[in-house]
Amino acid sequence: MVLFLYSDKNCEHQAINCIKSLEHKITDDIKIVYYTIGFDSSFEFRNLYKFSIPLKPEYPTFHFYKADLALA
Repeated sequence: MVLFLYSDKNCEHQAINCIKSLEHKITDDIKIVYYTIGFDSSFEFRNLYKFSIPLKPEYPTFHFYKADLALA
């Protein structure tokens, strides 16, 4: 199973809290893919794969990245 999360710097605390809340449910076969929009996260966690996505000026908020990330 793969879980996908994305956030900008302003909402990173919510993504981190979500990941931490799953701590006892993450087994070796579960991966967490975390896309960071316009920043690099220093957060580390078991089975966490981080990908930094550059800012796109044509997107007014980070919610517009959801469609792009779903196609990746």
